Amino acid sequence: MTVLSSWAPSPDTTGEIPPDTSSIVTFAMTVANSYLPAIPVRACCHELWDGALKRNLMPYFAFTRNVHGKTIHVLDQPVIMSSICERASKSQVCAESTLILHLLCTGMETRGSLPLLLKTTLNKYHTKASLEYAEVTFDFGTQRKFDQWRAKAKKLGAKFGASDFKCKIIFITVHSEVTRGDLFAGKDEKGGDVAMRVEEFMSCLFSPPLEEVVYASTLFMLTCGPLVSFQESFMSMQQSIKHLWPEYTIAFTAPNFINAILKSFLISYSVQVLIEGHALGDVLQDLLNVSLGLLSLPKGTISVEACLSHYHPSHYRPSASVGKFSAYRVHEVCRDSSMGMIKA
Repeated sequence: MTVLSSWAPSPDTTGEIPPDTSSIVTFAMTVANSYLPAIPVRACCHELWDGALKRNLMPYFAFTRNVHGKTIHVLDQPVIMSSICERASKSQVCAESTLILHLLCTGMETRGSLPLLLKTTLNKYHTKASLEYAEVTFDFGTQRKFDQWRAKAKKLGAKFGASDFKCKIIFITVHSEVTRGDLFAGKDEKGGDVAMRVEEFMSCLFSPPLEEVVYASTLFMLTCGPLVSFQESFMSMQQSIKHLWPEYTIAFTAPNFINAILKSFLISYSVQVLIEGHALGDVLQDLLNVSLGLLSLPKGTISVEACLSHYHPSHYRPSASVGKFSAYRVHEVCRDSSMGMIKA
């Protein structure tokens, strides 16, 4: 049964149908290929074209024309409208073994973190065995602390390397020094913040064999814009990428980066890349387009310096050298407090 129904005022005294109502589709019914006349119903979903005239509501038949005041049906048979509603009978998702590793500098706020949001989104698509989440706080602001971190990195590298994850997402949450773009390594003996050049920071953070985990991963640098805006720090970051060879590296150019703004972006990333299996480089613009929070912000609040690297499996990747430990204390005015210090 197909029903097309609506109501409109009856023709006026001149036999003409008002232009506002002449195109309204009204009533027809098809049952077993037989035509049934319109059934008067005392209801109307339209306001009167001219309330002052107070016309009586009358049925208005579709596919008719008015000839000298007489209503003539244009069609001998009513038009049958039909459509097909299609749904997939089955579907499949990407559920390869996945590692989410969150490395955050000591003193950073962890509540409402993006890595934990990503893990929560993926939970329903994975078993406990196929999804690994680890949140690790680092502090190598002194030589003694660095020696301790190297021992910890060795255990982490051995643990994650043994699992042979097909998909690896690594987040680094850290402050950046606002006058040079260097990254914070932790605290010194007196509790003051210390920073290191980007290349040295990355070498210390990913001490062997933890460096092997970075290979072919997606690396999110959750820090403020100085890392990218200063040429020296940006070039230093690129050198680190050449040693570590992540598949993709994403950093942000916002001077005062707030990671909560990335929630919609990260959820879209989890769906399109980690669940549906698209390559990040192919859908990056789509991820930005659907992230309405990013588009509604004032210009310069947040932007993306994405795909700093793209590895090829045939490329030779040399080991990252730990090198000599070198850090300096950061003056308070040079400390970027916009990352991770906002209490949710």
